[in-house]
Amino acid sequence: MNILNKIFNNDSYLFGIILSLVSPVVFLYMMFYFIKFLSNVMHFRYYDIRELYLLGLAINIWWIRYYLVTTKLIKTGHTVVAVSFIEMIIFFIFN
Repeated sequence: MNILNKIFNNDSYLFGIILSLVSPVVFLYMMFYFIKFLSNVMHFRYYDIRELYLLGLAINIWWIRYYLVTTKLIKTGHTVVAVSFIEMIIFFIFN
């Protein structure tokens, strides 16, 4: 657990960029396969992965709160906000 604290309590711009680009992709695929599983088991409507892109960015809201409110790591928090905003703009331009 100490290693995870060292990793996630890093206050740098590069870490914020990497975190805000990687975590939505991981969360998106976790959601996609979970919804796919539910649609097979419980006969829910199947959603294509393209319909879940914006919802995948929801994990960044948690990271923003964690870095700006809880740990007060300003560099990482502001970078996550900026990259999330850019990701949303790119989503609406290309969708």
